[in-house]
Amino acid sequence: MQKSYIKQKDGSFVSNGVPYVEIYIDKKAHTIGSTTEYVDIMFDKLNTGPGSSNEIIALDNTRILIHYRKIEKEKKEQMVVFYPLADRFLNFSFVFYYTDDDNRSSKENAVYSIIKDGILVLEDYFLYRKI
Repeated sequence: MQKSYIKQKDGSFVSNGVPYVEIYIDKKAHTIGSTTEYVDIMFDKLNTGPGSSNEIIALDNTRILIHYRKIEKEKKEQMVVFYPLADRFLNFSFVFYYTDDDNRSSKENAVYSIIKDGILVLEDYFLYRKI
C-alpha cells in the first residue's frame, strides 16, 4: 500500500503524488508585528514578476495569502498558501503540471477548492487536550 504523505524529519509532510503538496511551519517566530499584519507586508514584498501574482482571501475569519507562480515553459504552476498562526506561518505548497489552459484552469480550481474547503487548522487543539 502506498502512503499519500511522507513525514519528513522536521515534522513537515510531502505528498507522494500529483499535485505535489508540501506542508510545513516556519521554523522561526516572526518578530515584526503580528502574523496577520505581516500578511499585508508579504503581499507587497513577494515577487509578482511575469507569471506571478498574490491574492489575500478570508478563510474562516482569517486572512491568508496565496502566492501563484506559473512557469509557462514547463507548463507548471505553484500555489503557496501562507496561513498565519500566533507567531509564525503554516505553509502549504501545491505544484502541478498542466497540458493546456483548460487543464490548468481545472487543476487550479481543484487546488483552490482544497484551500477554501479542505484546510482545517486547529491551532490550539493540544493546549486544551490531554495527550
